[in-house]
Amino acid sequence: MAVVTPGTDVLTQAFDGVRESITVVDLDGRVTCWNRAAEELYGIAREDAFGRLIADLVQHNLSEDEAHLIMESAIAGQKWAGEMLVRCGDGRTRLVQVTNLPLLDRGQVVGLMGLTRERPLGSYGAQGSSDALVVIDNARRVSLFGATLSDQLGCDLQGRDVSDLVELVHPDDVAAFAHLLTDPDASGGPAIELRLRNRLDGYSAFGVGVNDLTAVPGVAGLVLTMHPRRGELSLRALAVATGRPSRQGVFTVDLSGIVMRWRPGAERLYGWTADEITGHSMSRLGLVNQSDVVQRHLVQALRDRGMVTYEGHHVTKFGQPIDVEVSLAMVADDDRTPLEILVVIDEITASRQGDQLDAATIDGVTGLPNRSRALEHVRAALTQARPDHGVAVLCVDIDSFKLVNDSLGRSAGDELLAAIGERLTSSVSASDVVGHLGSDEFVVVCSNMPSEREAKVVAARLLERVSEPLLVSGHEVLPAVSIGIAVASSGRADPDELVSEADTAMYRAKANGRARYEVFDPALHQRALLRLEMEEELRRALRDHELQVHYQPVVSLEDGTIYGAEALVRWEHPERGLLLPSEFLPMAEETGLVVPIGRQVIAEACAHLARCHAAGYRNLTLAVNVSSRELAEPDLLPFLQSQCSRHGLAPEALVLELTEHALLTEAVADPAAMLREFRDVGFRLSIDDFGTGYCSLLYLRHFPVSQLKLDRFFISGIGRDPVDDAIIENVLRMAHAIGLEAVAEGIERPEQLAHLRRLGCGLGQGFLWAPALDGEELLAMLSDGRARPTGAPVDLEVDTDPTSAVSADRITLVLVDGPRAERTFLRGRLEQIGRIDIVGEADHGADAVDVLRRHQPDHVVLDLSTRGVDGLDVLPELRLAAPRALITILSGYTSPSVRRAALSRGAIACLDKGADLHRLVEKLTLGPLAEPPIKLADPGGTDRSER
Repeated sequence: MAVVTPGTDVLTQAFDGVRESITVVDLDGRVTCWNRAAEELYGIAREDAFGRLIADLVQHNLSEDEAHLIMESAIAGQKWAGEMLVRCGDGRTRLVQVTNLPLLDRGQVVGLMGLTRERPLGSYGAQGSSDALVVIDNARRVSLFGATLSDQLGCDLQGRDVSDLVELVHPDDVAAFAHLLTDPDASGGPAIELRLRNRLDGYSAFGVGVNDLTAVPGVAGLVLTMHPRRGELSLRALAVATGRPSRQGVFTVDLSGIVMRWRPGAERLYGWTADEITGHSMSRLGLVNQSDVVQRHLVQALRDRGMVTYEGHHVTKFGQPIDVEVSLAMVADDDRTPLEILVVIDEITASRQGDQLDAATIDGVTGLPNRSRALEHVRAALTQARPDHGVAVLCVDIDSFKLVNDSLGRSAGDELLAAIGERLTSSVSASDVVGHLGSDEFVVVCSNMPSEREAKVVAARLLERVSEPLLVSGHEVLPAVSIGIAVASSGRADPDELVSEADTAMYRAKANGRARYEVFDPALHQRALLRLEMEEELRRALRDHELQVHYQPVVSLEDGTIYGAEALVRWEHPERGLLLPSEFLPMAEETGLVVPIGRQVIAEACAHLARCHAAGYRNLTLAVNVSSRELAEPDLLPFLQSQCSRHGLAPEALVLELTEHALLTEAVADPAAMLREFRDVGFRLSIDDFGTGYCSLLYLRHFPVSQLKLDRFFISGIGRDPVDDAIIENVLRMAHAIGLEAVAEGIERPEQLAHLRRLGCGLGQGFLWAPALDGEELLAMLSDGRARPTGAPVDLEVDTDPTSAVSADRITLVLVDGPRAERTFLRGRLEQIGRIDIVGEADHGADAVDVLRRHQPDHVVLDLSTRGVDGLDVLPELRLAAPRALITILSGYTSPSVRRAALSRGAIACLDKGADLHRLVEKLTLGPLAEPPIKLADPGGTDRSER
């Protein structure tokens, strides 16, 4: 809908007398009004502007989104104001202040009126002050109160009754103003002088003109055009500006800051007489390092032609410091030529102390209560909560805040914090409090919360509101937060504890995937307390040297020769005894304590290696573990070099064991380059726990490592699971192909040793030879010349698979499977093989326990999904019922995780029920099946077997 055209001429004529540029466009953005001031400002004639798109006439520096937002706000009936750069018809670029107002017709928005005034670009002496507009509608309400007028008078009457405007009029001018409003046609244009009460309780003079546009759609009111009259302002009026005249000083300075007139109030405040101060710079007032601040504000007062207020520190003639509020206003003649600057000083020393206390509890970035202030709100809410209600505290932490801060800069981070704070505040009720706890964490305090359910509703609303796209430093950001909730009943006294509980829940939300909320659970709190207690105990252990270094030998699998040892840390806890690394190192990694622990272990291990070398074992190497935290420390290499130098060790004697995670840590910008530095010095590098992380052998070619340590997980299944056999065989083959040495960890059984020998693995370590030994025990083992297996002797020619314990004549077996059809088919296929006696069956795990107790079979075939019982859950009971039986798991779906779980609970294999029957037969008969693979038949009658 376009603005009604019959009123266009009337609007244009009315607005031609206004010095402010006025343009009117319809909802399509086409010009319907273009006053004379717009012609002058934009350099485009009225006839050339009518009917054209405003976007084609005026080029601005706003983005397309911002321009769209302006039009959308007008359509929604909202005012928009701001500054922009525009390129005018004459080719010049001007800085303009724009106020856009919606135009209404019968309550509907039909267009947009833009009021534009030029802002000086650089020169503070430029002319160009604007008129102020007031529109009084037919209901005698102020429908428009210009921003210029609002700034000068210190009030905004938009939406107020016209009587509030009359109250600002000087008593002597009220009659003339009333006549202007009641009979605008008789006024003959700008014919009256009007004085309005200003922010200083004085009066500002205006020349007032009126245009009756009550019949014009989109305006429908009286338009008052108010031209400021700038003569010398009343010093008497300004002297009572702040309400404490007894502690005020008023004086004037020239345009360079030299005192011209010194009033008695200023003499009383500072102690200087007029003779002593007149002709001197304001610096005589003893400003403390603020001469540039004063100059800047003087320039601002001249440039903006308005009141400028700031706070500062002055000293009196007698050296007494005082805090002051300084107000500057330009005094001009009728031609608007600046004459001097009026200075009003208000002492605020006493009041500032209270203000400083308030400021000390407000966060400077977000403007929200800081941590101490927020805790006071929590305490007050707990005290005042109703008996049947509680208080909810929500800790809100921005996910990936560090990424924004590091990539876009700290100012962008501050911008994001402020925006998130604003969104949180706008999403809660007026009685709730949002505070900034510090860094990227906020707190929301909800009083009189009926239950935990309502707190969850609040959290869900915050998650949704915060996740909306946000523009930060010109970049679109999709913020997300993690929220922790803690709810307490009324009367609870400790706000710190409640916030801590919410904080604990928030970290739980982060651990569970982020962008979610979690409610505090006392069990979480207990774990947090235990963790804190463990951390403190570990700090004490470092201080009191409770950590011990043990050594596990690395031996030749061929003849048992000891080539080296791995340094392993143990904690001799004064109450809990000897603790293994898995019980404390994960927490040490999180807290950063792993760095001093690592340094302590390396220092002690190097000292003991020097002892071994001095005892004659000079070829012995020592492997030390280096975590990702340690790897990120810039002084790690100098530290290692200093330890080698101190103990007379060659760097080649140390093997640095790194996990795959440490190689790929984000804390190290270029891990390959850093590792080359270690190698070039002489240190050997090894990848620990290979196969459990993300690396591949091809990827390792980029790293200068010389050794792989095969994880004990794969070693535990070797000889029992063909999958593990295949993995180990292929890893060894590829490692040898690219020149890497392989060390197998966790060797515990003779059959594992035999398999690894046959596959060509040269080195290993594990309980088969020795657990981790203390320093003296390691020296004793070295004196024996070689490590010897502690179990049964190893036959180097024959693979001692555990199934070889089964009788070579007949095998007794129990089938545990749910569907009868599948048991029948499986029984038939196994009986065809011979040597197998099926002595019992069960259709679910619970019955199987009784069957095994009765028959004590050699082998059990167990379906993973039996009726009512998970096969993995019943495995331990079956092993207890028949300790010597070997158990094979069959499953309709076998994944690596299922296989690991089955093997860890005592099965010798986990096979695919539909495809691996031939492998089951191999497990039972100790040899490959002569015929092609067989699959089970479908119980429903469809034959799924394949050849």
